[in-house]
Amino acid sequence: MMFAMVSSDVNPVKNQENQESAQAGSAIIWVFIVIALFGMLTFMMSQGSRTGGQNIDRETADLAAGEILNYARTVKSAIQRLRINGCDEADISFANLDYNNAAHIPNPGTAPSDESCHVFESNGGNIRYENFDAVRVITDTKQAIFVTLNIEGIGTTADDLVMVLDSVAETACKKINQQMNNTDMAYVGDFGALLETGEDLTAANCADCIRKTAGCAYDTGNNNYNFYYVLIAQ
Repeated sequence: MMFAMVSSDVNPVKNQENQESAQAGSAIIWVFIVIALFGMLTFMMSQGSRTGGQNIDRETADLAAGEILNYARTVKSAIQRLRINGCDEADISFANLDYNNAAHIPNPGTAPSDESCHVFESNGGNIRYENFDAVRVITDTKQAIFVTLNIEGIGTTADDLVMVLDSVAETACKKINQQMNNTDMAYVGDFGALLETGEDLTAANCADCIRKTAGCAYDTGNNNYNFYYVLIAQ
């Protein structure tokens, strides 16, 4: 019997080499893909960290602005209750154990001795005095103070009763104006020692402040940011 010889072009050794070569090539491709993905992930994480830091800063400023404004509103509400209960504007006192600077307390000597017209005493407004020392956006250990000054364009030319807080961080200052006046800028003025003297806010020394019952302005004279809030407009 004769068998036909079948010729084949397939070389098992060569085929194995080709498979190994293909596998090696695929492995190299996967290495490059993994490196590329790792690089992209690292970039995205770094960008996310930066954005997260910015968001934290913005969130801190938002919270601080809200805290300051809520406190000012709380003081204003307490004053309104005192006035409803019969306290004259001249009888309202802000004196308390933590804050008793006569220079910053309008007419401190006229309040009733029973403290029924004291904003921060239990017989009166019954709210807590806040010095804001622990607030991170306050750049100095400043206290909230209360002065009489006139803000041009509000009521008459008589002095208004105003809460003032200086050394506010710029970011929080802008957030205050954003929440109160729908602008993301800090006002700019040259009104001197607003805290100490109760200097009026006019078109000449703070044009952006006029006709606004609350706001925050950069004082070029003292190189700091001042928050003000009208408690009683005259």
